Amino acid sequence: MPHRSVLVVDDDEMIRGLLATVLKRHGVVCEFAVNGEEAIRMLGERAYAMVLLDLMMPRADGFAVIAHLREKGIRTPVVVVTAAGPNKTADLDAHVVRAVLSKPFEIFHLIDTVTALCGVIEIDVAEERRGATPLPPI
Repeated sequence: MPHRSVLVVDDDEMIRGLLATVLKRHGVVCEFAVNGEEAIRMLGERAYAMVLLDLMMPRADGFAVIAHLREKGIRTPVVVVTAAGPNKTADLDAHVVRAVLSKPFEIFHLIDTVTALCGVIEIDVAEERRGATPLPPI
């Protein structure tokens, strides 16, 4: 069974709750950090299958987290989930950042991205889509 723990880093409580709801529904264990400083501490304490990371946060932003991962050689895949435009995300380190989801995003796009990058979701997303009511963008 794949490692199923994801670190969700976002200062917006609603976004953290939404990401947790979606991922937990698919059996993913979520841990949370409300800023980059907390995320850096948590990344030093344990390994995660993936990090879902906002860029614009207080105390230490997502750019600081990305720099920390690069400097320490931590190879945890990062998916940036941000409202920042392409001018802010164009130069992100591709060795650390594997994907960028722009807010608002489609929930199934999030699920597909997480599955493609680390396989932590074991359901058949296509099967779920056939019976699902279309979800609004987040």
